[in-house]
Parts: sequence; structure tokens; C-alpha cells
Amino acid sequence: MNNTRRALALALVTLAGAAAPASADPVIAGPATPDELAVLAVGGVNTTHAARRADQVALHRLSTTDGAYKGRILFPSDTLTKSSNSLNAPIRNAGLRRSADGRFLLFNGGRGAAGTSNQDILNATTVRVAADGTWTDQRLGTAYMTTGEGPVGTVSLDGTRKWLGINHNTKPIATIAEGETELTQVGAFPTPTVPVTSIDLVDGSLVVTGITGVSRLPGGLPTAQNTTTPPQEFIAAPIALDATFLDTDGVAGADTAYVVRDGRGVWKFALDAGTWKSRGVVGGSYGYVAARAVAGAIEVYLTTANTAKLVKFVDTAEVGGDVKTTGVSTLAYAPARARYTGLAFTPTGGFPADGTAYPATAPAMTASATTVDTHIGATTKGSVTLEVFDPNSADVTVTATSSNQTILPNDKIAISGTGAVRTATFDPIATGTATVTFTARSGDDAVTATLTLKVSPAVADPGGHYYSGPVDLSAAIDVGGDYFLGISDEVNTVHLFKKGVSGGSLAQWNQGFPGGETDFEGATRFGNTIVWSGSHGNNRSGSARPERRFLAFQTISGSGATVGLEWRNSYTRLWQQWKDWDASNGHGLGANKLKFNTATVPGLLPNAPNGFNVEGLTMAPGSSSVAWFGMRAPTITGADGIERAVILPVNNLDKLTSDSVNAEFGAPIFLDLGGRSIRDISKNAKDQYLISAGTGDTDDSLKNWALYTWDGNVDHQPQMVKELPTDEARIGAWEGIAELPTDLVAGSRVLMLADSGDTGLGKSYGQYVTIGEPIAGPAAVTGITATGKPGALDASWNAADRATQYYVTVKTAAGAHAPGSPKFVTGTSASFEGLTAGTEYTVQVRPQNVATRAVPGTPATATPTQGARVATTTTLEFQGSNILGEVQKLVATVSDPNARGTIQFFGSGQRLQDSFATGFDPSVGANVYTHTFPVVNGKAVIDITDARGAGMTDLQAKFTTANAENYLSSESAVAPTLFEYRPKQPWAEIVSITGDRVVGSRIAITVKLGGYKPSELWREVIRTEFNTRLNGAVNRTRLVGDTQETSSGYAALNEDGLATIYTTALAAGDHRISVQVPGYSTGYVTQWTDEIPVTIAPAGSPAPEVKPIKRPAIAVKLSGPGVTRTGQALTLTAKLSDPTLTGTVTFFNYSTALGTAVPVVNGVATTSVTNTSPQLGIYARFDPVVAERTTTAGATSQAVPLLRAATDLPRSGTVATKTTLAVSGSTGTVTVSPVGGDAFAIRDVYGYAEILEGERVVGFAPTRVGVATIDLSSLGAGPHTLRARYVSSDETRSLSSEIVQTDAPAPVGGSVPATLSLTLGAPATFGAFTPGVEREYTATTKATVISTAGDAALSVSEPGHLTNGAFSLPQPLRVELGRSAWSGPTANEDVPVTFKQAIGANDALRTGAYSKTLTFTLSTTQP
Repeated sequence: MNNTRRALALALVTLAGAAAPASADPVIAGPATPDELAVLAVGGVNTTHAARRADQVALHRLSTTDGAYKGRILFPSDTLTKSSNSLNAPIRNAGLRRSADGRFLLFNGGRGAAGTSNQDILNATTVRVAADGTWTDQRLGTAYMTTGEGPVGTVSLDGTRKWLGINHNTKPIATIAEGETELTQVGAFPTPTVPVTSIDLVDGSLVVTGITGVSRLPGGLPTAQNTTTPPQEFIAAPIALDATFLDTDGVAGADTAYVVRDGRGVWKFALDAGTWKSRGVVGGSYGYVAARAVAGAIEVYLTTANTAKLVKFVDTAEVGGDVKTTGVSTLAYAPARARYTGLAFTPTGGFPADGTAYPATAPAMTASATTVDTHIGATTKGSVTLEVFDPNSADVTVTATSSNQTILPNDKIAISGTGAVRTATFDPIATGTATVTFTARSGDDAVTATLTLKVSPAVADPGGHYYSGPVDLSAAIDVGGDYFLGISDEVNTVHLFKKGVSGGSLAQWNQGFPGGETDFEGATRFGNTIVWSGSHGNNRSGSARPERRFLAFQTISGSGATVGLEWRNSYTRLWQQWKDWDASNGHGLGANKLKFNTATVPGLLPNAPNGFNVEGLTMAPGSSSVAWFGMRAPTITGADGIERAVILPVNNLDKLTSDSVNAEFGAPIFLDLGGRSIRDISKNAKDQYLISAGTGDTDDSLKNWALYTWDGNVDHQPQMVKELPTDEARIGAWEGIAELPTDLVAGSRVLMLADSGDTGLGKSYGQYVTIGEPIAGPAAVTGITATGKPGALDASWNAADRATQYYVTVKTAAGAHAPGSPKFVTGTSASFEGLTAGTEYTVQVRPQNVATRAVPGTPATATPTQGARVATTTTLEFQGSNILGEVQKLVATVSDPNARGTIQFFGSGQRLQDSFATGFDPSVGANVYTHTFPVVNGKAVIDITDARGAGMTDLQAKFTTANAENYLSSESAVAPTLFEYRPKQPWAEIVSITGDRVVGSRIAITVKLGGYKPSELWREVIRTEFNTRLNGAVNRTRLVGDTQETSSGYAALNEDGLATIYTTALAAGDHRISVQVPGYSTGYVTQWTDEIPVTIAPAGSPAPEVKPIKRPAIAVKLSGPGVTRTGQALTLTAKLSDPTLTGTVTFFNYSTALGTAVPVVNGVATTSVTNTSPQLGIYARFDPVVAERTTTAGATSQAVPLLRAATDLPRSGTVATKTTLAVSGSTGTVTVSPVGGDAFAIRDVYGYAEILEGERVVGFAPTRVGVATIDLSSLGAGPHTLRARYVSSDETRSLSSEIVQTDAPAPVGGSVPATLSLTLGAPATFGAFTPGVEREYTATTKATVISTAGDAALSVSEPGHLTNGAFSLPQPLRVELGRSAWSGPTANEDVPVTFKQAIGANDALRTGAYSKTLTFTLSTTQP
């Protein structure tokens, strides 16, 4: 215990000599004006908020202009209350409505005292408040609702008969009239559905909101029982919470609605030809809404979803138009511990209200963001808006500090503005992350808010910036103004961003999108429809991904910041139809001309020329039907040798409303982009197209990114107008076009986006790019000549205008490239060596520049002559350790260093590949691990670390000459080599399981790796696997985490060896939770933790008691001929640390059980198996008997590694060991050290250690990296003669050993728990202050201190000034402590505490009591 705090409330009260106030009764405010709102405020009595717990309820009157507080009606907290919820969580039973005749306000409550539970269900009542401030309520009976249900709101025409929305999945609407005692059902859902969330009266009908949208109950206002008529949905708005309707066009009847959607803002809808259509959205998270039409606009009022604020925006759109607003502003904050929920306009004529001051509230401050992303040297600095609120003072100062002065010094934070809105701007000087803490201070009160500033490196261009959130934006739609929509090719979510400004998304939409990765790459818009296209191809490793064959259709409303998206439909048949169309020659180019039949076979990358990958999507000129799909792959090479990009027209995109509709295709369009592929394509309103052309995937394509403009005429070719920067570290791939100018001409700017997923930046790059003048392609080349020489030829040609380099090929008649072909040359000649004598070669030259390539010139031929040939020899050297997991390399040496060629390495006849190096293999069209190595200075090297399995391997190197006319090929002798399996043996344990153990609650499970750091085991991230066995199940089931990173049941170990998964997926019952550390490398052995019992209670039940867990240990010993020979008997013996335990032991080879469970007898379980596997990892798991499974862990041993063969292997020798014992207090430490052996001998020391007194085993533990720690607290007082014994798990690897004797005193004594205790005496009082008389007043109390710490300090918070309501004493309070520091323990020591208050003769004093609460702190640094 490091710190104990106690708070002392000082009742520092004085009675002034002046007369008391004339009256202590509340002042009654005048009637409300039409410019006032009534807001339902819940809370204020309970100190904590909890679900269904009753709390105080009040109606606050607030100005619609500035949110000014006008008073309240406070209802009696002992008889009329409302259920609250956990703090900052929404309250969904708190609708407030005004009656249709404008005379009353109505809401639901409970007839129960604050602090009780479920009153709004068990004692539900509906409350009616009249314009004169009087109120009545009507009980709702007990027959209709049960626990978990309840009313969400009440509406009425005139306050007599009422209709209620009910939180019930089949009985959503009920009614009750004056004098009735039970509700009557008047509406029903035909099948159970999610309950309604609010109710209203609209045009004489009952309207409810719910999970799918807004629905109307047909048939007017029913009064008789009706259990069959369902509400009819007329506005589709998923997850709708509340709605309000207005008449804005002068024609009777509502024509405009604002619908709050959970976490998705407030959506505007307008009635258009009998259909309600979306008209945009105002972002944010809200709870309840009210609105009214004013001159030329609509004022919309909302309470926030966290129930903390009342906000407002003004919609100035034309009648029925898209929402148009300058933004949301805050009108008021809820008082301390209260919640702002339902709201309505005050009754006609207003209502009187208690005019007491606004409830005492500390300053409040909120930041517009919790994270700000920026970069070094940002033109537009990263900033955040701070909203500051203090109802008791206008004098609020705001300061800021940075947690990391290296990244963001305090003087690089600028705060501007006054009043309620301040702006903080950041100018960081280094990359990294800093926490910024803002402090708003008003007098003695202060409040803080924090945000995280993430700073990226300087951008590649002054026009650059970063978009955080999705790291790989790959398609975009301009939605007008300063905003665009972007989508990632990794996560199926649409994001709204502000153009050209570093930062996160402002809104997101994922409704309707499938799970997984659809790899969205293209987007287009026609009318109010947006289409997002998946890539339709394989993934980057060549795996077939059918889920990418997907089109997503959305309906868009609004524009700019108020854009709204609604899911419309998907389409998944396009790929198969394309494939059939190509196979049947539907395009007239020849069957399978576009290569679709093989484009997505497993193993083929989605790249040019042979893959399939949609990367762009746009509409044809002037069309709202014909869509052009821009392809990254395939590319098609024509008869002229020019490789062209492909556009696939779909002529009826607007008709693809379901998979039952067939797509119609147009003729393919082929564009010369210099061998590049289309990575995005977009057009402006004038049908001028911009193409982002990506680096080509074939050996002769241009490797720089470029922008092309095009007029959309299929008979014309695009023109290159800009070379884009290629920067894989800071930019990535240019895959999105977010904004186009009105005219695509030189000097105009476009906003480009990059898929930056491979940069490691964790965000996407954006940049404004200026279009240049068109760049002409090169002229054709002439004068190609070729001359043969011994084993070589020389080629030359004439320079071509505008060419910057030449692509030169030398091929045989069969089309095979000669050595060194193809090559790029900047001059006008080239030489090729290593050619076959007597073979005719054709030389071809094609000029190119940054824009494109010309048609090749007229080829020339030449035949090399024969030269002398030299024999070679190849030798092979093994470098490194032959132990798996260690660095292992093979070095091949060719006898003549002038011999050119390649080396391939083989293991037992199989070609080896490098563990790290990769390269492009044209035979498979993909990057693969390197398996062919060039000879450089006579040598070639391969790294085979982690590439070989355990056992004997015949190693060999084979040299293939590249200049066969001069040198002969050769191969090394075969070298038999043993790869030994002597892995590192880490261990793992579950160190914490936290959270309420109830279904649906979030539980955190943390595992820790022991023995090694993760980086010492594997060069990449190690992801641990979390599992459970429920209610005695035999097999483990993987747990699902509730974060994206852990949704597969895996969590990565950090460098400290810790990994945590957060899950809400644990079902009710008895779990046994374990974690596996998988073996990513044969350099360490897979390990499992013990199984920890966890009981999960059903939802709604109390959390079960967390009982102490017994944690036995277990170890395995192997014996018999099967230890070294496959197919021989192998005896498995498991030993438990506690021989009294009963249960069974199951033995495993990695994750496969070896036979059935074996009973434990006197702490030992033994079985025998025969297994033919050469490499084993054997461990044992103990399962206690059923009665003890909730209190006893399932001990799991460390795995024992074995390497065997049919005959004995030439393994390293058995290691002798030395055992030592050290005793300290009640702990014995047994250390087992190898005697002799190699540098890896400690890996052979695994088994268990025992400490014995005589022949009695007094302690047992597995050895971990040669050490076992054993508890000796069971020994009695007095001296003991102990010995330690190491028992090897595998006597063929290390020998058991024993230390004969250690004398150790038994631990005896007691323990003192860490204690810090601070008790304060009676409250101190100064008595009465006398106005006009200078005097110092004194008051005393005491603080009683108990401390067992090595040091202690007593301190007190800043005294400040005594206050009386809004008044403070001019001079500060002083506090003096009789003692404040200790250098050792103390007990029941009384410390005098003296308070002093000076009063000046001219100090103004206010009638009443002055007081102050101070916090005294007793702390230590040596607990």
C-alpha cells in the first residue's frame, strides 16, 4: 500500500451580525416564454449511477437562444423518481413530450424512492405537468410489464387519454385513460423484435422509433384492445432512437423529420412524392431531439448520448432540401451527477419554476477530439477545439502541458479564444506520441481533459498530409465542399474526411457491409447512388478470395459535412459473368483472350499481366448506367508489342439491384499507359478523366507512378501530365482520387490518396498535385545492328527523339531470353555474353520515356561463335550451428572466380530456399523466397535458418554456368548433416483474469512469457492463442476477443512478454482457460499455461465469488527405447507436486492426445505409447476430479522435446549436471548446471527438482532454464538437514544429479501487513466572523497516524479560500501541521492540525456559512 487518502470536510461556519435574509422560500419565476425548452434532468441524489436505480427527476427550463437556466420543477425524490443508468451511458426510458394541444408535458417515472431499483417498471407511472406548474401522475398497473421492460415515453392529445411506447418485443404500444388502472395493448409486432425507443403523435397517428427505423400505427388513435395490428415502417433508419416531425411547406401535414440514430448522428428526411427520403446527416452521438420551424430555417435541439449536454444546430436548407448547417453548438451542460435526457418545448403559456440558482456544478471542459494526428512541419497545424463551461463564473483560464517535451514542448502549444470556445494548436518538433493535459481553472475549482497527439515524420511534399484511421485508403468519392468519402482495402468501412487536413475521419458507415476483407478498390457515383467495388481477385499471397467479388451499393444524401449514407444492396455475380463472357468470346477478341479463366486460380498473384484485379471505377461519359471498371490486371499485349491497360464496361450498373439480375458487358477498352496499370480512374462534371497509373508488374513496363488525362473517347489515348513521387516509406501506392478540378488542364490541382498500408506509418497519405502539360512519347528507333563474337554478341542502334532509355531483348528462335536479356540501356549500344555458339539470336530495341513506349524498331540477328571452355569444381561449407533455430548458412564456392552462373542448394534432393530473401519468379508471376543464387566472386550464400526439419539431411550445391561457352557446370559432394532438435524452453502463465464474471461483461485475460523475451525466440511477433474448455469439454475452444486485433482469439506478446485479450464471449458455466505460446520456430518448443478455472454467471445474475485457486505443479519423465528410436515403446510418467490430489493426467504430443487419460495414484500417472513420429514435443495436463475443478488449476507441464529415428542418430553427447541448493527464509532455490557440454547445454537441462529431508520430499517444482524455486513453509521450526535432487525428463539429454546435504534453519516468526492509516479528529470551526474588525481566527483538530512503512509523509491539499455559495473570503486559509515526516514506523501518533483565517477590517463578508473541504494525504515511498 503506497498511499492512503482521507478527506476532512471543514465546517468553517460564521454567523454575521447583520440581519438574516427576508425570506428563505424559493423565488417563483415568471411564466416561460415560447423561446424556452423543458429538459428532463435525471439524477442528483445518488452518488453513483447504476442501471434501473431510481434517482431524482427535475424539469429544467432553458433558453433556446443561449441555454440560459430559467429554473426548474424539482419532483420529490422520496416518491417520484426515474431510473438512471451507469454514468455517461444513455437512458432510453426518458422521453419527454408536449401534448398535442400544447398544454401539458408528459413523461414516465416510478412511484419509489431514490436508490431503489426497477421502480419505473414495478411502480410505473405516467406524469402530466400543466402549464401552471402543477402535476399529477397515473399508475400504470402491474399486469402489462415485467422486469426488463418499461415505458419509453408518453403522448396525449389533451392530457386525458395517453398512449405509451413500451420497451417490449411484442407489445410496443399501449393506452390508458383517466381513471383506468391497467394498460391496454393497442399495437403489436407479429414476431419478437427489438423494442421501440420512443413514441410521438404525428398527423393524428402514433409513431414509434426502433431498430429498423420509424413506424406508424395505422388506424388513427386506438382506444380498444388490439394485439395484432403492427406498426408500418415508413422511414428506414436502422438503430433509430428518437424522431421529431415538422410541417415546413405550408401544406397541412408533416413533411420534414429529424431522426436520431445510435452513434450515427441525426438524419434529416423529407417527404417527396409520398416517400420519405434522406436529406443528409449532422454527425455526432445524440439521445433525444426536438425541433421547430422559424423564419427561413429549422432549429434542432438535441441531448447528447452521454447525457451531459444540450446542443443545437440550425438547418437553413430550402424546404425539402439537403440539410445545411454551420455546425452544432452547445447550449447547456447538465448539473453535477444529473443527466439531460428527453426534451420538449414548454407548454403554451409556460410553467412556473423554482427560481433557485443553477445547481452547484464544477467547471466542465470537453475537447472536440481525444486524438489529434499531425506531422512535422504541417502547413495546417494540428488543433483541437475546447469547450469550456462554468455556470458560476465567466473567468475561466485554460492551460496545457505536454507529457513529452522532446516531441511537443509546452511552448509549442498555443491556446487562443475566450469564453466558451478555445482552440489549442500544436507545433511538434519530433515524431512520436505525447499526452496533452488541458486544465480549466475557475477560482479554486479546476477540471482537466486529455488528448493524445500522434506526430508523424515530415510529409514527402508541402502539399501532403495524413489521414488517420484506415491506413490504406484505396478509393474515394468527392461529396462537395471540403469533404470526401474514402474506403480502405482492409476494413469494410466508409469514412468521411476533410480534404487536405491531417486527422481522423469525421464519420463512418459500415451498415450492410460484410465481415472480413472485401478489398474495396474502386468507387463511383451516379445520381444519389454510390457503388464501391471489391478487387474481385486473389490476395497478395495468391490465395483465392471469393469474398472480394463484391459490389456495395449505397444511397447518398446531403453533401459536405452533412453527407449521409444508407445501405441499398450488394451484387456478387460480376466475376463469374466476366469469366463466362471471356470464355465464350462475348467480346469478339477470341475465347479466353483476357485470360479470366486462369486469373484467380490459387497461387496466382492479382497482378499484371495475368492476374485479375479491379482497382478503379467510374461512369462512362454522360451516362448514369454504363460503368467503366479500371483494371490493375490483366494487361494485354497487342501485335505491336505494346502492353495496354484494360477497362471493362458494364452497361447496366444501375440495374444491378440484386444477384437475380444479369450484368451486360460492353467491348473492352485498351489504353497505353506505358505498361502501367490502372490504379484509379475518376472524372469531373465535364467528362474529363484522370487516371492514376501504377508501376507495371512486367519486366519491361515503366516503374514510376504517373497521372494521365483522357477525354473518354475510346479511339483516343490518354496523355501523361504528371510523374508522381514514388516513396514506399512515406507515401505508398497512389490508389485514390479524392477531388478533381472543374477543368483538368495544366496548372489545376487534384487531391490524390495513397494506400500507405506497407509504409508502417499507421495512416494514409494524401497530397494535392498540380497537373502539368502533356508529355509526348518517344519516336521509333532505327538502325538496329547485331554482331556475333565467341559466346557473345554486340548490338547498336540510332538514337530516337524524346527517348530516355531503351529496352533491349536478345532471344532465340524459340523465344527464350539470352543471358542478360532483357536489359534497359540509356546509350545506343549493348553487349551480351554467355550465349550459345552456333545459335541465332534476334535483337530487338524499343525506345521509351517517362510517358510511354514506342513500337520496337526493325530487329537484327547474329550468331555467336564457339570459345574455349574451362572445367569447374564446387565445394560446400556449412556455417553456424546445426541446432534448429540457430543461424545456419551454406556457402558454395566455385573454383574459378571468373565463372558466371548460379548456385542451387539441395537438402536430400529437395531444392532449398532462403529463409529471408525473396525475388520475382516469372514462372509463377509472383515474389517467392529465393532458391537460385548468383555466383559473385566465385561464391554464393543461402541462409537456411528455420528452413529445415530435425534429422539427417544430405546437403549439396549445384553450379549452373551462365557462360557455357567458357565454363562448365559442376556440383559439390553430398554432405550428410544432422539438424539437432535442442530447442529453448520458455514457459508461460496466466497472471491475471479481471472483470465481472457475468455473461456479456468484458473480461481481460493476461498471459506472461517466462525464461526468454519474445525477440529471443522469434524474429517476428509471437501471437498467443487463448482457449477455454467449458463444463468439462474434452477439446479446447478458441476464445474470441472483442478488439479487431484479437477477434481471431490471438493476442501478440509485447517485448515484456505480456499479452492481453479482452472478451465478452464467455458463455455461462465453468470454464478452464489456458493460453498456448505457439512454436513459430523449431528453435523453441510450444508451451501451454496451466488451465485456470473461471465460473461465469448468466446475464443479469450477480457476479460469482472469485475463490482462491490451488496451483499444483507437474513435470514429465520419459524412459524406454522409444526415447531415441521410432516405433519403440516410450514410457511417459507425470509427477504432481501435491500427491494428495486425485484426478487424471492426459499426455500430449504438441496438441494431439497420446491415448486416453491416466488416473493419478499418489501423485503419479504413468502410461506407455508407441509412436513413429521422429520429432515430438510431449507434455502432460492434470485434470482434477469434478468436485475440485472450480478451485484447482489444471497443471500443465513444460514440453519435453525428442528427436528420434529408426536407428541411433549421431547426436551430441549426454550432459552431466551439478545440483546446488540455497535456502533463504521459506524458499529453497535449486540450481542445475551442465557440466561440460557445448554452449547450448543448458537447453538439455529440463525435468524437475525435489528437496528432501531424509527420504521425505518436502518440496517439488519443475526446473525452468536450470532453476527450480520451491516453497519450504511446510517445514517446522528448528534446524533441518536438506538435500536437493534433480530428476531429468530425458536421461539421454542430461543426467540426474543430487546435492547431499544443506543445513538450513526453519523459518519462524510473523509478518506485518503493509499499513498506512490516517484518522482525522472532530471537524474544526472558527466560530462567528465579525465584519469590519481585523482579526486572525484559529481552529484546531488532530490527525492520528499509523504507519509500518520505512518512511511516511503527511500533506494537505491547497487550502485556497473559504467560500459561502458564490462568495469567497479575500484572504487565504492557512493550515499548519505539528509533524509532516517520519523516517520509520509509528503507531497511533496524534499530530496537531491548526487552521488560521485572517479577516481584514475592509473584508466584505456575506451572511451565511463559509466552509472548505481539504484532503489530507499520508503517503510513503518505502511500503
